[in-house]
Amino acid sequence: MLRNEYDGGEYTVVVGQVTALGVDSGRSPLLFHRGGYGVS
Repeated sequence: MLRNEYDGGEYTVVVGQVTALGVDSGRSPLLFHRGGYGVS
């Protein structure tokens, strides 16, 4: 859900709200660690 928009000069900063979240237990999570992405 879109909560607000702010003028960031050259950019628009958009703030949202998560209203639902799910998980697929058959897939590995995507991780960000030490500047890179990987899966566990």
